[in-house]
Amino acid sequence: MRNLLAVAMVLSLTACFDVEQRLVVAGDTATYDALVVVKSDTLETLEDWSEDDHCDIQVDELDNELPDGVEKRVTQRVDEAGLHCGVTYEGPISAMRQLTLTKTGEGKSQLFAMRELSPDYFRIESRYDDQVEVDDGAMARVARNLLARMFNDTHLSWYLEAPAIIASNGEIAEDGKSVRWKTSLSDIIKGDAERVFYVEFSTHPTGAIEI
Repeated sequence: MRNLLAVAMVLSLTACFDVEQRLVVAGDTATYDALVVVKSDTLETLEDWSEDDHCDIQVDELDNELPDGVEKRVTQRVDEAGLHCGVTYEGPISAMRQLTLTKTGEGKSQLFAMRELSPDYFRIESRYDDQVEVDDGAMARVARNLLARMFNDTHLSWYLEAPAIIASNGEIAEDGKSVRWKTSLSDIIKGDAERVFYVEFSTHPTGAIEI
């Protein structure tokens, strides 16, 4: 079994953050926004962050190569709530579907990946890795639960808006044009929550798709 105490000490430095992701499809253009908020009490424990370029450094780790036609903007601000890192990727859907955003570390989380299922019909998936692997057993379960408590206030959320939502494991709006999904990293660590968000949607103005 891995040394869970050591893992817990490392993760405790980055436990208090929220991640919000959003994609809006309007015409032939898609705009993806991601916002990470590192809460102020956690920010005080970070020795290597800068008020000038910390967010740029973190975001640069996500995309290996920016597809032609996709524009990227990074924002950073600090207030009483903490450090707000925002990134926007915008471009034609034909270019945005080539964009993949992945966070690597002890584990690998795929934040954004889009693929075309048929003309005007797309699927997006986000897969989250809790970066903690433990053996079965009473001690392992206790350690995992202790670690999960450190992430009680951490949330991951998705919002997507398009001409028509075809399928999703999120909550689809009554008009069928948007979907919301939210989970906590604590529940993911305990194994009580889904690690994957997916949505299939149509970009056709009428919401039609070709099967």
